[in-house]
Amino acid sequence: MKEKIKFLIPLLLLMIFATGVNVFAATPEQEEKQVLNLVNQERAAVGAPALQMTDELQAVANIRAQELVSTFSHTRPDGSTCFTALEGTLIGQIATL
Repeated sequence: MKEKIKFLIPLLLLMIFATGVNVFAATPEQEEKQVLNLVNQERAAVGAPALQMTDELQAVANIRAQELVSTFSHTRPDGSTCFTALEGTLIGQIATL
């Protein structure tokens, strides 16, 4: 087992440094921005428009992230569907049209 770990740790470090991805971001917000930047790089590579963060949807994502800690499911802790987290948002309004 120790031999596998001795092999995997340098391999993991090599993969991190070779990809140029900073996996040691200081804050969750920096990690979120980094993921968005990586996604937008891939979208740009295929001619797709860039995505943007919105405070409103970020708040919904934070609510769902906390709920998923206790119940990893598409069903929310109150028994409703995960999409009810969007109620009251612009996306929720568009989805009900």
